[in-house]
Amino acid sequence: MTKPRFDILDLFESKACIDDWKPYYMGIDPGLSGGIGLIEEDGRKAMTIAMPKTRQELLFIFDNLNTGYLIFTYMEKVHEGQGFGRKACFTFGHNVGHLEMALDATLIPWDSVSSGKWMRKMKCLTGGDKAVTRQKAQQMFPNAITIGTTRLTDKVCEALLIAEYCRKIRLGLFG
Repeated sequence: MTKPRFDILDLFESKACIDDWKPYYMGIDPGLSGGIGLIEEDGRKAMTIAMPKTRQELLFIFDNLNTGYLIFTYMEKVHEGQGFGRKACFTFGHNVGHLEMALDATLIPWDSVSSGKWMRKMKCLTGGDKAVTRQKAQQMFPNAITIGTTRLTDKVCEALLIAEYCRKIRLGLFG
């Protein structure tokens, strides 16, 4: 049996952190090393959650995040990666299916967005350099709360930027 990525207290901490938030938006960078980003409607509070390792943890997190104040979610649209083997592509697709089902099962409204689209709007096209998104997220959200990781890593940074893209799209803040 694999050790869970989260202590049960971490999961409850994520719920406690957003209890006083009012409308907020979520972004998801799928994959086992991905993450979940949350941003309050006014853009002042931000939180990241490292991608849960089990379906049960994922469902628990989404169920607790859907407080009635979660407005909308964007998940990065993914496709098979060049250079990935069949097994890796199948595993990745399987994990994306778990995310989709957990969102649907917890009645969280969501859509997908391509990496090129959200990165262009957020002015952080990486050209393969993940440091670009990490630096942008750290600059925009220096006080982001992190759950399941000790700092803003590449994957949770992208999830946070996708959440910010979601917030700006839904509020009509892009010019």
